[in-house]
Amino acid sequence: MRKNEENMTWMDIPYITLTFCLRFYQRVAVPENKVSALRGGLGEMLLRKNCIADRDCEACRFQDNCMVWNAFYTPMRLKLGYVTGKESLGYLIECDNLDTLMDEGHGFVFRLKLFGRNIPLFAQYLDAFWRLGQCGLGKEQAKFEIAAVYTEEEQLLLDDTEIHMEHFRVHTVGEYIRKRKWELSGEQPAQNGDYLVHFLRPLALRKDRIDLKCFDAEAIWRAIHRKIQMMSAFDEIGTELEKPQTWPQIIDARSAETSVRRYSSTHRKGMELSGVRGYVIFEEVPEERLEELLAGELFHIGRNNSFDFGRYVVQRR
Repeated sequence: MRKNEENMTWMDIPYITLTFCLRFYQRVAVPENKVSALRGGLGEMLLRKNCIADRDCEACRFQDNCMVWNAFYTPMRLKLGYVTGKESLGYLIECDNLDTLMDEGHGFVFRLKLFGRNIPLFAQYLDAFWRLGQCGLGKEQAKFEIAAVYTEEEQLLLDDTEIHMEHFRVHTVGEYIRKRKWELSGEQPAQNGDYLVHFLRPLALRKDRIDLKCFDAEAIWRAIHRKIQMMSAFDEIGTELEKPQTWPQIIDARSAETSVRRYSSTHRKGMELSGVRGYVIFEEVPEERLEELLAGELFHIGRNNSFDFGRYVVQRR
């Protein structure tokens, strides 16, 4: 049992954020949807190095101790009744770069977030991305090197020669929320306020079994609660969030349907993921809801989070 486990809450969920700086060896085409390519490459590298069951994960008797199963598929050990499919919760990949051509000596940056029990596996992720660079990214097999990896404090964790473990620090969700509240309000006392939520990547939600084509306040808040409970279950923390009598309401919004194309190596075909981008402004958000909103900022919400969906940033109005 972890120290003081009986008193732990979702605020105690640990995480780290690592920023990877890639540099390509020659001028080459790269995928526009880099998160899908990076995630697919990560899984392939983990499988090549660790799989002993001919890639038949469902039939493998060693799942509990399998590096691929735990680092890539990251199953929940504390199951929730409403979760029926596979949910990869232990990591997130984020990338803002949409360029499709990289010059020699140039590259792009992406972020890797690790949560809970996946944090001690960080060296496995480093190794997998290093080997992906040797094999190549995407259809053109664009080869790259990892020029550097930085921590959330912008300290150097990995350079050409070594890992600087003295810079490695694990944070908690509670620390993230306190930092973001300070950035939003400074020394001002916590009080109800209006907050703009800008969806940087598509949000894919359903309501009454129908895919939403625009933003819906209740659906967003329920998705935030669901993700907090799922992340708690992943970290084996029992969390029950009390449903408020009323949710903060949307007073302004702008939305547009969008879709992202990706190639599925599992199904060996292209697939289209749909969602909604834009922003919403929530009116009179109490402090408790603000903390949940900021947790969703860290976790992402809705479907297809593995492909960077449901990522947003909160701003004070």
